[in-house]
Amino acid sequence: MLAFFPPVRLVWIFLLVLFYLDGGLTARVGWEALGLVLGASVAVDVGLQWGKFGRLRFPDGAIAVAGFLVVLLHPAAITLPLLAVVVSTQVLRLALRSSGRPWFNPTALGLTLGFFILGTQVPWAVGPTPTMELVMVGMGLLLILRQRSSWRLPAFFFLSSVPLLLLAPLDLGGAPPLSWTAFLAANLSPLTLFFGLFMVPEPRTAPPSPRHMWVFGVLVGELYAFLPLTFTTWTQFAPIGAVTPFIALFAGNLYTILLRAYTARQRKGQGTTEQTHPPRAGNWEGRGAPSPASPTVRRWRSLASPRSGLAGAVPSRQQH
Repeated sequence: MLAFFPPVRLVWIFLLVLFYLDGGLTARVGWEALGLVLGASVAVDVGLQWGKFGRLRFPDGAIAVAGFLVVLLHPAAITLPLLAVVVSTQVLRLALRSSGRPWFNPTALGLTLGFFILGTQVPWAVGPTPTMELVMVGMGLLLILRQRSSWRLPAFFFLSSVPLLLLAPLDLGGAPPLSWTAFLAANLSPLTLFFGLFMVPEPRTAPPSPRHMWVFGVLVGELYAFLPLTFTTWTQFAPIGAVTPFIALFAGNLYTILLRAYTARQRKGQGTTEQTHPPRAGNWEGRGAPSPASPTVRRWRSLASPRSGLAGAVPSRQQH
């Protein structure tokens, strides 16, 4: 059943379910805020699609980013800063990209700029109850099963971040835990689960190669656990502690950008024109344009030659 849904569509469906379970739609302002975020996101996405590509597609990516915004911000009112964050996030998602892939995680980039420029706070109020945590983990595992090729991203993130998160209180002078089970449940917060299951496995801003996925996961996981300790020690940086998960994610995105640039340079030096990812289906490139040396082209050329006697029956390229 999961195969009938693209991964990005499953993402925004799960995010809207989380927003509903978190009480985001219990009041009228929740519906209004959701309508504003979704409407502005789809309008910007459709407008830029039509202006840049001259064709439209279902805005799954825009709705997914809108879902992240409502879940992380949990807006309680319709404000101009909220609208500015939504519009800027969608514009940056389509502007800062190469080969059809964004440079940075769009949600993280939009919320970080909103934090520094507009003062938009990120409450990270995700999964406040045990029931919501279980639902969030279940949906995250279903999402990993849907895109099994990227399971290494969340796996290495948790393997690298959880040990540091458990040892962080000891590094700050805390007492050893009496029960490691209770200590794990207390420190493995819903924020960590949401970030590792939904934001880290974003395939468009992560390395596509399995041998580089573990580097991405470890890099993001180490910084995710280490940066809060740094900002706790350096009090002058304490105000930006709310966006440290995004900063860790940007480090992984930057690694992906450098890796793609290095791969493209190597292919250019070898004289290859292989694309870094398959082209979108539905156009000529997506169906695979035949090369001049393909058997189909050679067969038609042989039929169109004067020796075959069918030169007049087969239209040549010059006749068009």
